[in-house]
Amino acid sequence: MLGYWTLNGNAQDASGNNFHGDTLNVEAVEDRFGNKNAALKFNGSNSRVEINHDFFNVGMPNYTISLWLKSYNHHNENNYNDAQSILNTEPHNGIGISIHGSNNPFGEAYTDKFSLGIGSNPNNRDWDILGKVDNASNQTIELNKWTHYTLVKRDTFNFELYLNGELDKTFKAEKNSDSVLTKLVFGALAKDIANTEKDENFLGELDDYGIWRRALNANEIRSLYSETASASKQANEAQKTIVTISPNPTKNKIYFHSKDHQIIGANLKMIDLNGKVIFIEKITQFESEIALPTNIKSGNYIIGITNESAGTIYSNQLIIE
Repeated sequence: MLGYWTLNGNAQDASGNNFHGDTLNVEAVEDRFGNKNAALKFNGSNSRVEINHDFFNVGMPNYTISLWLKSYNHHNENNYNDAQSILNTEPHNGIGISIHGSNNPFGEAYTDKFSLGIGSNPNNRDWDILGKVDNASNQTIELNKWTHYTLVKRDTFNFELYLNGELDKTFKAEKNSDSVLTKLVFGALAKDIANTEKDENFLGELDDYGIWRRALNANEIRSLYSETASASKQANEAQKTIVTISPNPTKNKIYFHSKDHQIIGANLKMIDLNGKVIFIEKITQFESEIALPTNIKSGNYIIGITNESAGTIYSNQLIIE
């Protein structure tokens, strides 16, 4: 993993690589799990997150970008091209991920959809690799609903877009980007063009930006979405039992507590964001202290409790510092 930003009220990198960022004019809100102060709200005017490290190489032969978004409106009158930027390299023309409303100048094919721009050199104002052909998603964007977006650079010439864990579209490039290290911006345009045009600011909520130096496969992406989506659904419904798992964030152990009889005999499982199981432990008592594996890395994980008869009893995200 190259970087992971949980956006829990800040732009700290939880991957352990220390590519921490800065937040500007954002508000901490509940995430898709119902956790308070665990996602960021962008006002559509001057909100942005800046990762001010030259660390993302646009010419990498493989990479994966994963994020969650909840859009409030397809239109933002503050913005140029009726576009809202979700991710942009700094300089601008490396990678641009945006959504477009019906007032965009590119035609109906872009209305209420995601668009993708890839340039050969971020310093040149040109989307010469992807962006001059049909680069809009097939699916339209559902408003006021969390959507999982994953972009995969499968190899030098092939890109894949996954929405909510399923392949939405493939893109074919004719050449690779130059090897250039860039900064990143979430929810707005890069500063090298943001002051010369109306900013394409995002209006809504963003969460859990992850970048890998490799191409996740379809099963990993599906697992990444489904595990966190299940956690989201569970957190936003009435819990079947009262469970406390603390501390969160933690470093090497968790304390588990519950008084519900369904807990006894249930399995406590922890997985990483690739869907890999870190450990499974059967629960035999109502409270206990559980030591985490000694080789566990810093980052964001999903911790869940399942019972054969009751199904998912508890599911939430767990941050390892």
